[in-house]
Amino acid sequence: MGDWLWNEIWTSVPDETINFYKAVGGYSQIKKGKDYAILIQEGTWRAGVRFASGDVTVRWVPAIRVTDPRSLLPKVEALGGTVWVKPGDIPENPDTALISDNTGALLILQRWDFTNIAEGH
Repeated sequence: MGDWLWNEIWTSVPDETINFYKAVGGYSQIKKGKDYAILIQEGTWRAGVRFASGDVTVRWVPAIRVTDPRSLLPKVEALGGTVWVKPGDIPENPDTALISDNTGALLILQRWDFTNIAEGH
């Protein structure tokens, strides 16, 4: 808990982004869905690519594994951060919060149970 869980890049040009990181990182496999792709190297998930629409600045957004994202939101605000998405706001990600720190950097706070993860992550 409290460690870096994951990194994902948000992009409105997913094919260009995937091709760049595949070439730079030498990823052996790309698992591509409707609005998300996973970069895989030697059978291990390494990073995600979130397909964003509109005029989005391409950026990396790290995720931190926490016990309870909702319980941290008052602390985020008290320290000068901003809560953009609360747990439950996005039904498919009920244990996830999107925040920015006091300098504007985006972070994902996420409860994650590794016992229910597919092999390779």
